[in-house]
Amino acid sequence: MQYHGFYNSNYSTSALSGTPEVLWYKDGIVNGPAIIEYGMVYVPVQKLNDVNSTRLVCLDIQDGSLEWEHALDYNRSVSCGRDNHYRAAALSDGKVVYLSCGSSCTLQCFDAYNGTLLWRSTIDEAYQVYQTPVIYEGKIYTAYMNSVCDVEAETMPEDMNDGTVCCYDLDSGAMVWEEDFDMALFGMPTIYEGNVYIAAVDGSTAIGYLLCLGAEDGELLWMNELLDDDRRIFYIDEPIWQIAYGHGNIYVTLFDYDKEWEFFGYCSVVCLDPATGEMKWEFRTDNGTFFDSHLVVSEEYVYFGSLWNRGDGNDATEICKLDPANGNMLWQEEVPNFMNFVSMGSNTLYLGDSESVYDAAAQRWVRTNHMYGINGTSGAQNWHFSEVPDYLDMVLYDGNNPAISDGYMVVTLGFRLYCFS
Repeated sequence: MQYHGFYNSNYSTSALSGTPEVLWYKDGIVNGPAIIEYGMVYVPVQKLNDVNSTRLVCLDIQDGSLEWEHALDYNRSVSCGRDNHYRAAALSDGKVVYLSCGSSCTLQCFDAYNGTLLWRSTIDEAYQVYQTPVIYEGKIYTAYMNSVCDVEAETMPEDMNDGTVCCYDLDSGAMVWEEDFDMALFGMPTIYEGNVYIAAVDGSTAIGYLLCLGAEDGELLWMNELLDDDRRIFYIDEPIWQIAYGHGNIYVTLFDYDKEWEFFGYCSVVCLDPATGEMKWEFRTDNGTFFDSHLVVSEEYVYFGSLWNRGDGNDATEICKLDPANGNMLWQEEVPNFMNFVSMGSNTLYLGDSESVYDAAAQRWVRTNHMYGINGTSGAQNWHFSEVPDYLDMVLYDGNNPAISDGYMVVTLGFRLYCFS
């Protein structure tokens, strides 16, 4: 799934031993993160000659050859603070599930091996803001809210208080249950021991909550505030919210402000008891904001990335390694440039970005694609890949965290889908 599995850990035990090299690449517009399964890569792409022509594409992971493709609706979600929020597919039991949204939103299920459409279910007649689906024990879980939003507002308007969590049967597409909330819902659902965890914000108060629902019936088991009384959610942006399980804890990232100092924001990761929602610890920074994919929960540690806003144009990205027992920082490392994502394979953190510089003579933007490998034990950089593809300037799509499995890593940088091995 988008963050590797239904724990949303962004962590894979798979290692890319030695120095990773490009096995193959494809140029084009990628409309969401890739995922790996069954020796194949599944990724949504956009045909360059038709802005509404989106395809779910299946490629052979060894050489990038096309196995099958299927038409989708346009895969873009417009919401507060962010114009482009893209979804990934989810796989389980030989089935690929994709949430396809255009004038309406439909859930589509394909045979993972040959692309045959197994079923298609319209789940909403209006264009809403949806999260990537998560599959757990034969059921599909997704969340959405209404798309009416004032993107200039610093806090969420009250009419965003219209969130829904849905559960569907993987074999048939039939709805199992649906629960409505008078709050906006954010973050991909995380599932642990039969419970569904999702973040929510009350638009009238800007107070954030963690919700815990029963996976079988959607019953709300508890709802706890994520912040104390003098702090509020700063602004609403899907990449801020990452929810993950690991080490017997639920981790939630958020961006907030002190009510007396509304112009200044804080990046935080909080650790909560999955049974009660009680906060165990919080790690809070004062360095601005997040990049798109910024949380990794490995088998032993928590890694947390944020963008340092220095105010002089020389922004930097920092990665912190935290002790899951108490939130203490074990090391803090600055990495080059502005990163778009971080994922982890075995003991290496993989970060990447696509850096753009305008060439006045050629009258075009030149993009340099970067990938970095950071040792998870020491924080030292142990690998760097850099390339300047020869393609014309187009709109940059980012935030597509790498998929790592079976000794492969598939990732989007700029307009190039890379497979490293």
